[in-house]
Amino acid sequence: MRHPVMVFGFAWWTVLAVGFQSRGTSAIQRFESVTAQLSFFPGVVAVLAGHLLATRDRRAGTTDLLDTLPASARQRVLALCAAALVPAAVAAVLNLALTGYFIVTGGFVETPDIWQVLQAPVTVLGGTLLGVLIGVWLPSRAAPVMAIIVVVAINVWLVEHGSTGALFAPMFSWVDWGPYDGSRWVRTFPGSTFAHDAYLIGLCGMAAAGAVLRVAEHRAIPLLAGVVAATVAVVGGVAQLP
Repeated sequence: MRHPVMVFGFAWWTVLAVGFQSRGTSAIQRFESVTAQLSFFPGVVAVLAGHLLATRDRRAGTTDLLDTLPASARQRVLALCAAALVPAAVAAVLNLALTGYFIVTGGFVETPDIWQVLQAPVTVLGGTLLGVLIGVWLPSRAAPVMAIIVVVAINVWLVEHGSTGALFAPMFSWVDWGPYDGSRWVRTFPGSTFAHDAYLIGLCGMAAAGAVLRVAEHRAIPLLAGVVAATVAVVGGVAQLP
């Protein structure tokens, strides 16, 4: 949470949130600001933050010293995965506060449910865990940049292929802009918001299990955890469809 990249991501989200309110926003933009904005900032740069932390000792040339520490490589990776919960929790608090502000001020035409509000913080968790996963398996400095490009490209491709495909995108706002410019409310897309969050949590679990698998002495447990997470992702992915 204290890494400069993550701090920048949250700071930029704050600038966007304040800027939107000072300029005035439509109901569609307000809905997207609580369902998708955190997925972009700090969600995207969370990949880089997770990678930089996972490769910090390697870049500093101190990996040989780690063998003298009481914590094993598996414990250190588990600690990184647990630490990823902190920015996700901060994102959840901020998103709940912004949602409460819009509810009090009458900013919503259709109020997002709790699962729609929590999905963006879950993507912040997923971005951080993805960074840790890549850092453990691919410590190259170019790896997280390429991963960000690929994830964003896949997200755009899924969103452009209709609402059904867009449900499998990490960043999904649920709101239909329709043929207008965003000044008029149209509708929200059909689908299960709870199952969508379950799908995202499954992806997060797969990333965490994949990271631990790289350093585990006995790989049965992380493999089993990965299978369970993949099952949750598949079941959630199917159940979210309208």
